[in-house]
Amino acid sequence: MGMSTEEAQAEVERLKTAIAEKRSFGIEPTPDEVQALLYIQMVAAGVPTKDELGPPPDSTAPSPRLSELAGGSPAAQREPEPEPEPEPEPEPDEAAEVESRAPFEGKHLFGSLNDVVLVSANVLASCGDDKTIHLWDLEKREKIAHIENDRIIRKLARISDTVMASGNADNTVKLWNVSTAEDLKWSKRARQLQVLSGHTGEVVSVCAVAENIVASGSLDKLVKLWNLESGESTLTLEGHEDVINALALVSDDGVLATGCGDTRIRIWQVLGEFAGTLLRTLDGGALPVLSLCRLSDTQLVSGSTDMTARVWCGNSPTPPAL
Repeated sequence: MGMSTEEAQAEVERLKTAIAEKRSFGIEPTPDEVQALLYIQMVAAGVPTKDELGPPPDSTAPSPRLSELAGGSPAAQREPEPEPEPEPEPEPDEAAEVESRAPFEGKHLFGSLNDVVLVSANVLASCGDDKTIHLWDLEKREKIAHIENDRIIRKLARISDTVMASGNADNTVKLWNVSTAEDLKWSKRARQLQVLSGHTGEVVSVCAVAENIVASGSLDKLVKLWNLESGESTLTLEGHEDVINALALVSDDGVLATGCGDTRIRIWQVLGEFAGTLLRTLDGGALPVLSLCRLSDTQLVSGSTDMTARVWCGNSPTPPAL
């Protein structure tokens, strides 16, 4: 080839630059270009090549420059693949639209938020350690009213579109007018409808059982059923060994589930001829049961401090933990 070492080194740099330029456009070098670079590198290093590699490839032909690569010479670059047509963006569903909205305007003043309950299709109620119930407009995403209590509110239960029951730290169950009428004052005096007294510990769970029947669970390890027309307790469920953290109506014929700090879920008949009968006791996990939710007349979900959720079916005594 008759190329000096200095010329070979310069040719190596030129070939490296040309290959780098091609790769910057996503084009890999051809096998001939790679072979030429290898050959010239051996020449620059003074390694004999004639007998071992045979005649060298034509490395004297000018390598494609950046302008040629950008211009799309057929010999220098492969045909670009056609870009796929962009897929049409899916129509945003209602849930995604809600998630993208700004947070609610307003908040509880201090402490924890203890419960949130849907009052009607467009109104949400929340309660907390600041001794208030807040009503929120889900469309406007703002607080539209608040109700003042004199003690911490632990739990809420919807009775109707305009009536809410609360479990309170003063051992009572209270009924509140949660109407969103603009002329209704926010004060406790204007909103409080009824006070149900009888527990000796804080009321930490409440549940609507029938049209005029509410159940409450307390730190006193008792569950009481209340007649809202008379304001009297009509039934007391005993046998729990710890606080009743959760209540859920299992079926509309008066079957109530209680979730307890003793890790047990108990199923009771609370209406009719056999009111007060314990129907079944379930093992809710290794630690206290904190929450219950009815899925259907035959399915119940429980949540426990052992970080498990369990789905209970009518014919399954030991459901798997989720």
